[in-house]
Amino acid sequence: RIEGRKTRDNKVWNNKIGANILGVWPLPNKYGIHILNGASSNFIGDTEHSNLISGNSESGVRIEGQNTRDNKVWDNKIGADETGGGALPNKYGIHILNGASSNFIGDTGHSNLISGNSESGVRIEGEDTKENKVRGNLIGADASSSKSVPNKYGVHILNRASSNYIGGCLLYTSPSP
Repeated sequence: RIEGRKTRDNKVWNNKIGANILGVWPLPNKYGIHILNGASSNFIGDTEHSNLISGNSESGVRIEGQNTRDNKVWDNKIGADETGGGALPNKYGIHILNGASSNFIGDTGHSNLISGNSESGVRIEGEDTKENKVRGNLIGADASSSKSVPNKYGVHILNRASSNYIGGCLLYTSPSP
């Protein structure tokens, strides 16, 4: 849990959160990582320090509350197993709500694998939940992008969330039989 207005510039790197050490069995928390109440400018993963955030009962990563902003979720496996080829689901991979704004879920050169979650890969909801950027991610596929590891919904925006950006993502859809 990363909480409070002056809670900033923390790094969560090289962890298995919600999964065993091999990354194949769930050891669930309610939320894998919970960023709230104005925490800002924190880093969840990066190119050489990725996390496996899978197997949690609610959200892999939950970002919520007014002034909770500028957090970066980069280069993680969220809802996938350690191999990136199968599912180890959270309910929601990433859940942004209650006025959180200007957070970065992936970016050029910092894509997340967001696959295998039982509901949404990315869920953005609520009034004043705005200007979040979801870009450059692989959503609903395996790590090689050659087969489907589906979420129920790839990206789900609802309940008056506005001005969020979704782009540059590969949203995998299974081919029809």
